[in-house]
Amino acid sequence: MRLSIGCVPTIAGAFWRRHFGKIVAVRALAFLLPFAASHGYASAIASIRNTRNFMVHAIAPSRGVRMPGVFGYPGGSGAVLVPVFLAATWLVFA
Repeated sequence: MRLSIGCVPTIAGAFWRRHFGKIVAVRALAFLLPFAASHGYASAIASIRNTRNFMVHAIAPSRGVRMPGVFGYPGGSGAVLVPVFLAATWLVFA
């Protein structure tokens, strides 16, 4: 399956661009169904979700989008989530 990611766009670029969504859906199901049967549905969905994040992180720099480092994600989300958590805590318990 990994070989198809590198070879098919090179060999059949027009086909790849035209049917990319369908190809990705079939590949995701080819992974998801056996993995869900052996490890459970929640683990399979978590794997698909993490794979999407890794793909975005791999593709974005090649397109010129600056991606945060390892500590950038927790720092950025903490800057938003900590004040929200504190405000919700104050509203509930005050």
